[in-house]
Amino acid sequence: HIVLATSDSYFIEDIYNSAKLEKTSEFFLLDHFEKQDVDNWLEKESFKDQEIETVWDYVGGCPWEIRQIIEKKKKGKSVKQTCIDFVDDKYGKISEFRFSIDEKELKNEFDRIIKIIVEKGCYIRNDDENTKLVKKLLTGCIELDIWFYIVNKHQIIANSKSIYHAFRKICQTR
Repeated sequence: HIVLATSDSYFIEDIYNSAKLEKTSEFFLLDHFEKQDVDNWLEKESFKDQEIETVWDYVGGCPWEIRQIIEKKKKGKSVKQTCIDFVDDKYGKISEFRFSIDEKELKNEFDRIIKIIVEKGCYIRNDDENTKLVKKLLTGCIELDIWFYIVNKHQIIANSKSIYHAFRKICQTR
């Protein structure tokens, strides 16, 4: 038996498909924390109800971002401002990636996919649609941790709520 764990969802898809594991294995998605877990954690850290809601609205259950928010709050920084800063940082990172795309067709495909993610929550890969472009984007976006690919559902989603908000901001400014 083999257990393979990775945060690189495109890598896992490549392994899953090339090794023909579909009939001999199970795919488990270990996602961010659920809302109740975030609520409990932040209550123990003495967050007010409104601060807890702000964290959930901006970053969801992303443990790394939540830990950073807790640390910055201890240093006196506003929870809401820290959350806004996360979204702004992601927006800058994604914008830089987008600006670095030289091919117009590839940039248009990126824009189309993030718009669908914002509108529907996910983009479902379809073999009939620009497969080469999507694969090329998948590699870059997963390396930058802005997309997460759910292999067994062929879904591309924002890798965190803060990234989703950054996608929304990009869609609003284009």
